[in-house]
Amino acid sequence: MKNIIELTEDQRQEVAAIDRDLAAVGSAIAKYDRGLRRELMDALQAQTEDLSDIPRAITAAEEWGKARAAEPAHEAEASQVQATLSGIREKIRDRVREFIKPVARKAASVATEAAAQIEADEKEEAESEGFPFVPSGKIVGLRNSAKDLERLATEPGGGIPYDDLKGWLANHRIS
Repeated sequence: MKNIIELTEDQRQEVAAIDRDLAAVGSAIAKYDRGLRRELMDALQAQTEDLSDIPRAITAAEEWGKARAAEPAHEAEASQVQATLSGIREKIRDRVREFIKPVARKAASVATEAAAQIEADEKEEAESEGFPFVPSGKIVGLRNSAKDLERLATEPGGGIPYDDLKGWLANHRIS
């Protein structure tokens, strides 16, 4: 489907800046991923079970033991860091909400006008052909997009992305 509106150059730059910030926070959060730590611990444990190289198994056993002993502290640290980073991400998402409101308002207006114009054209065509008017998928799609965009213009709430604002906007037919 065709885009409803095009962003200005300044708006595109703002989207790119927001995406960079969201990606940076996401990358920082990923460093403290519990699953990654567990994978590393599992790899160390597997090395301790490989008796084909005893010196390596002993070294792995020492590292695995240290890692297991330090795990509660790492878990607490990761939780605190991730909570703080999530707070930063939420502040960026506040910036996203403020960016989206006027853009969504304009897109909703354009979508509503386009749906009305297409409806008028299709009604006229149906009447001239002697058929009853039934809204096409294009009209229904534009109306639904307009409703969704109006909701976002009023209060975006939790309906905004945690990453890839550009892609999210494209899904809402804004480029």
